[in-house]
Amino acid sequence: ASNPPSTPSSPAAPPTTRSTTPPPAPSSCATSSPSPAGAASPWPTSPAPKALRALAALLGLAVAALFCLSNLPAPAPAAPPGDLFARLLLAQAVGLPLLLLPALPPLPPRGGLCLRGLLRWRGPGAPRLGPWAFLGHAALLTACCWALADLAAEGAEQNAVALVRALTPAQALALLPLVCGLGPLFEELLFRAVLPAALPKSLGLLLPAALFALAHGPNAHALPLFLMGLWLGLLTRRQRGLLPATLLHALFNLPTLLLA
Repeated sequence: ASNPPSTPSSPAAPPTTRSTTPPPAPSSCATSSPSPAGAASPWPTSPAPKALRALAALLGLAVAALFCLSNLPAPAPAAPPGDLFARLLLAQAVGLPLLLLPALPPLPPRGGLCLRGLLRWRGPGAPRLGPWAFLGHAALLTACCWALADLAAEGAEQNAVALVRALTPAQALALLPLVCGLGPLFEELLFRAVLPAALPKSLGLLLPAALFALAHGPNAHALPLFLMGLWLGLLTRRQRGLLPATLLHALFNLPTLLLA
């Protein structure tokens, strides 16, 4: 009996080796996944524990309340300060770190907000904001707030503006990096990023705007500052970044120093 023809054997597959390289860790600056409605979150976030979000909200509310209390009118007229410039520098040295404090719990590596992703001009999916449109925002916001201030405060100056006007031009120029730099940056980080991300969505726009207004003085100027807080909050949501609101805030503060 003849043997059956032999079939050629298929070549043996090379042995598979298991890679020992660990998978890349997820970036804390990655944009969060879209919501069920299809709209992406305006912030580059990673999942943060509820306890950290609650801590950030409590710290933010406490800092805003502290600024509100510090601006309450004194029961009796205060004595003129001996060195007004030193007093303003001390207030900035104490106030600026307080504004930054609520942002510390949600920062990486524990999860939450990412500063590198926040400080951008335009986030993914945001419409383009050109220079002329930005200058239009600045002019319209300034005109509306000044008009409301004239109607509500009847020409009365804000306390901080009156203090700055008492400085010499050299002293006002020395305050420029604080009033038009770190101050707007830290305020926007608290009122337009940390608090809206930590609070419920229904309160994320109105409550930070109200606290922003009251933190600058619970007086007739609170109405235009509330409008400014709403404007900057909506602009931040639209652009999915904090840089346009920060620059707009700095431009709003600039005339205070230039006209001092």
